[in-house]
Amino acid sequence: MGTMLTLSTDAQEVLDEYDSVDSMEQELVRLEGLVSRVRSRQVAIIEAVDHLQVPHWDGTRSLKEWIAGRLDLQPRNASDLAVLAKAESGPIRDSIKAGVVSVDRAAATTRLANTGVDQEVLDRADGVAVSQIGRLAARHQQMTPADEAAVFKMRRLWVQPNLGNTRAIGTFDMPGVDAESLIAGLDRRADEIINPDDPNRPTLEQRRLD
Repeated sequence: MGTMLTLSTDAQEVLDEYDSVDSMEQELVRLEGLVSRVRSRQVAIIEAVDHLQVPHWDGTRSLKEWIAGRLDLQPRNASDLAVLAKAESGPIRDSIKAGVVSVDRAAATTRLANTGVDQEVLDRADGVAVSQIGRLAARHQQMTPADEAAVFKMRRLWVQPNLGNTRAIGTFDMPGVDAESLIAGLDRRADEIINPDDPNRPTLEQRRLD
């Protein structure tokens, strides 16, 4: 048998308080609903802050960066709050306000709605795991096969260095969903190597290159 771990005082109090694992699980779900309701209030405040352009006047490059700095959050969590603050879907905002869905699901569903999918797809998202909603969005981009073929045919990445090879400029053309994935990946990495409180931090565009 493995070595029994010593429980913390708090964990022991939990065991003394609940008479079954099922009651513990129910309390976990209830508390997650409370988290959603608290986040809902934060989202409303963030929406008002964004309306007043506070992030701009504070010198931050984006609402997400402002949230991460003020609330000491990971970039992904700050991004979820920013997405929800800009959400046009009343039902999604209402669902976290009521505490009936997690913030993770609400943010993922908002990103799905932002791709322009119809209500049938949004309804289908209710029945899949949160981690699968992003893939659902990728499969339901509002493009005809002809549009997809045209965009794919025109994809390109162009870079032109100067004669001394001391500087280069460039452009690219690619499908929107691919560009979104590319930028999201670059931004995640950029946010990992920056201190939001550094007044001399590089711009978001510079950090993408870094």
